[in-house]
Amino acid sequence: MLIRLCLLFTALKQVAGTELENGLPQWNTTDQGSISDHIIEIMEHFKQPDPVGIPGAPILDPMPIPDLRHSKTTWTLVMKNSTVRGLSQFKIEDIYSDMAIMQISLALKYVKLEVIGNYTLTNWFSKSAGGFNVTIVGVYLQGVGVMEVTRHGNLQASDIEMDISFDDIRLDFKNLGYFGSLFQGMINTLGTFVFDSIKPFILRTVNTNLRGDVNKFLMNVKKTFPNSIPPLDLGIAELRKATREKGYDPFKLEDYSYSAGIFSFDARQIWLFGLATFYRVGNITVGVTNNTLTVGLQVATKKIKGKTDWEVSLGSVLSRTGYTSFSVEYLEIDAKVNQSLNVRKTPKLEDLKVSVGNIQLRSDGLGTMDYVLELVANVLPNLLRYQIVDALEGLMRQRLQENLNLIDMEREIRTHLKDLEGITDPDANGNTVFYPDEDFPDDIEMFDDIAE
Repeated sequence: MLIRLCLLFTALKQVAGTELENGLPQWNTTDQGSISDHIIEIMEHFKQPDPVGIPGAPILDPMPIPDLRHSKTTWTLVMKNSTVRGLSQFKIEDIYSDMAIMQISLALKYVKLEVIGNYTLTNWFSKSAGGFNVTIVGVYLQGVGVMEVTRHGNLQASDIEMDISFDDIRLDFKNLGYFGSLFQGMINTLGTFVFDSIKPFILRTVNTNLRGDVNKFLMNVKKTFPNSIPPLDLGIAELRKATREKGYDPFKLEDYSYSAGIFSFDARQIWLFGLATFYRVGNITVGVTNNTLTVGLQVATKKIKGKTDWEVSLGSVLSRTGYTSFSVEYLEIDAKVNQSLNVRKTPKLEDLKVSVGNIQLRSDGLGTMDYVLELVANVLPNLLRYQIVDALEGLMRQRLQENLNLIDMEREIRTHLKDLEGITDPDANGNTVFYPDEDFPDDIEMFDDIAE
């Protein structure tokens, strides 16, 4: 997920060549480099204690704005050659993405934005001209965007709903001259006018260019999707397929041996079936808060089955061999994992909840004791299910965190950088290459692989 986040920001930089509306200058793309270079640049950026902005984000800074004109009965104010400065100096307040409905919301915070330019103030008695500075303090920008699948099978960003607010505005007009004190009260009321005038322009420009650049990148992504199945569920179906192909379903456990004195127990040919029957039962979310990436998932499996051959011996007095099979009706996991955007830090398991269905066991080889064993195994675990699950959660949390502590996230990202280089495939002229529709499964067929 962290790789995908880096890739998203990198993609914005890769395609930030869209010409702005209203004759604004084109974004400079003369030194773009490779996707790998940009991801490394982003990784290094977030190693800072208090990172500001994102390297290569397609935000024009400074951003030219149209001339502003404000008139009253006795005076007219014209503001020309104005630019907004500081748009790239944001901090990520919050990002939240619901992968199921392909919706992402974000909140960016600016310490300040500055509008700098020249003004002319005329009235019945005089004319003043000079430079001005409008400082907008505590700026908060929010946006919500949705991805959708086009008829060609490409992902596309729809309109991004955005809003911007502020805490305070400070104004400084130079060279007001003799009538400065007379018009100072009027000048102090211009803050809201300036903000309300530039707000729609900033939102429209950011929306148009951000959406356009994202869509230009997405049109070059090799993978296409059906519009009848959420891409997330299609991806999970691909994961189920990969789980089987890599030999994890069925999965063979190592043989187990235990001995104490003259007693010994050996289990061989231990197999688990159904590990690849997982599916989404709730939301899968990705969020960023306080420079920490959080991934939340709710998944469950269908029935998991297992079997083993075993041998029990009591010295040379008694020896029995047998066969045991078991099944768990379902296994459901609700987990959250945190990863600092500073990839030198290891992932942390924030939350883990586990629930299991009915447990059934069948045994053959102990004679009458088979019935006793089955009775105990089938009744006791179900009666004490919640106590057993609580104990398992603590053990699983500890083991999972131990494994997460061994992950070198920076090395993992660098190892997979080459895999990302082929994510897009424009032709020699830089135009989008469309790939023929794939033979996608329909809504029912996609879940045939986990149907009982």
